[in-house]
Amino acid sequence: MKVSLIGTSKIASVHLRILLNIDENKKIYLISRDLKKANKLIKEINNNNLNKVYSSKIDILKTTQLSLIDICVKTNLHHILLEKINSKGAIVFVEKPLLNPLKISGDLISYIQKLYIKHKKLIVCYPYSYLASSVKKILPKEKIKNISFKFITTGKNHYNAISYDLIPHAYIFICKLLNVKNLEINKNSIIKTITKNSWSLKFITTNKIKINIELRENKNFPETKLNFTVNNRKIYRETDVKNGKFNNYLIYKKNKFNILNPMDQFIKNLYKNKKNKNYFKENKKMTINLYKFHNTIDKLN
Repeated sequence: MKVSLIGTSKIASVHLRILLNIDENKKIYLISRDLKKANKLIKEINNNNLNKVYSSKIDILKTTQLSLIDICVKTNLHHILLEKINSKGAIVFVEKPLLNPLKISGDLISYIQKLYIKHKKLIVCYPYSYLASSVKKILPKEKIKNISFKFITTGKNHYNAISYDLIPHAYIFICKLLNVKNLEINKNSIIKTITKNSWSLKFITTNKIKINIELRENKNFPETKLNFTVNNRKIYRETDVKNGKFNNYLIYKKNKFNILNPMDQFIKNLYKNKKNKNYFKENKKMTINLYKFHNTIDKLN
């Protein structure tokens, strides 16, 4: 397979490390407006398969038949690339979120539907579905009555833009934990609080599960922190990088569980299902449901 990776961000480097270890990938074009930046990223990655990677300009998308186009640029540029790119049957893999609703005029859901018509194999990256699966394995099997999701990270977004950036993490995680396709909300239960650097939401689902989501973003935060509570059982996620490998851990009751990298799981499952039409349909449904959830919350000030 010939693959292009657009972007040289931190998350792009995570994608690149995983793509390099997939045997099917024979050539990977790392696309950047700044080839020096692309070459620098390639040199920083400790991997035996770097002979697969070529730094390139975006023109490669016009001249080369690709099997997968991986978009890892700033969210505000996602819709611009998705409008311009001719995928020519390739899988278009977009780092979440799919787009920033603040950059779209007109009906958001109709716009997203058009993107899926343009790109028949459009997939949004939702690795937190796998994180939720790992959490379920270490928790007691019992009826879930309440969930709290708290996410703190570096970033430049403020006010509602924080939710557009980070809510996919929380929404996908909670849906997977509850084994549901979407979150049905009791609209009278919603409490939303927004400040310059934080966005929080409390609500009760129609089947009476209490949900608390707290998202914070600030360029001065030294690192990303994530913890969640399920039925008042608190779990922390920790990460580190050793020998070029990104490691994930869950901390529960003073026990540290080494879990598979959710991003690694998501991308490998994408390759496994690259010819499975239902796989693409389910991802599309999840994305549509996510932005319908956004619309519901945005209308309630």
